[in-house]
Amino acid sequence: MPRKTAAPPRSRKLLPDISFEAAFLRAALLLGVVREQEVPDWAESLLLVQADDHGLLSDVIMAPVELTAMRDALQPLADEADPTAVCASVLTFLAEDTTSRELSVHDAVRVFTLMRTEFRIAPEGAWSAKRIEDRLMLAEGGVKNAVAPTRAEIDAWLGGVRGPAHFRISFTASDEAGAFLGALARRVERERRAGDDDPVAASRVWMMPRETASPVTLLLNEAASYIVRREFAPVSIGSRIPYAAVPEHAALTLDGSARELQISSETALGLRF
Repeated sequence: MPRKTAAPPRSRKLLPDISFEAAFLRAALLLGVVREQEVPDWAESLLLVQADDHGLLSDVIMAPVELTAMRDALQPLADEADPTAVCASVLTFLAEDTTSRELSVHDAVRVFTLMRTEFRIAPEGAWSAKRIEDRLMLAEGGVKNAVAPTRAEIDAWLGGVRGPAHFRISFTASDEAGAFLGALARRVERERRAGDDDPVAASRVWMMPRETASPVTLLLNEAASYIVRREFAPVSIGSRIPYAAVPEHAALTLDGSARELQISSETALGLRF
């Protein structure tokens, strides 16, 4: 059984976003939009770049691969997360993740019901979600003139409540990050030359601030992530968790929105292409 260890205090040794990602995974598991089998892989990838002094990541790896055990193992890591930010990230994930967008109307509405009752959706979003739930309930109950919501209406609702999306990919070695960035740049440029401006033209990648010996973390906007998921599948769950904003000190490294594709040699310093 996972140890019921109190969450460790924040320090330079603990990546600050582990708590956010753990809370996201707990929510996504409850909603059924992330598989339990993906969670140990998330923890193992973090162990490559993160000390586990309190054994909390190890608890996740060793936990039985089933819903309750996984959520219990994630709980000590998730304690410091902002529930509002986590809820916003889950809504964005539901709107842009390919698998989530393939949910049936019934399953999507079930997810809405859980989110509305278990998480902090903004009042206006919760009210409109409740209307969708009520329409489905009346239609399935055979009420005269009741019309069930369509998948297009659900997608429109998600599009109205979702936020911006940026995705992180970390590498233990700078040459691995450089090889990845070079491969991504070649695919962006190839499709730009083919005249495919959507979504490639807007692809951007930032490098997160780092110390000399620390892992390299790249931050991709939604357009760049779209290419990565298509060209480098499968992409782990840790690199599919949406972050709302670009950190203040992140350095723009690849800019596909410029007239000519730009890769900043200054911010990519130390990455071998």
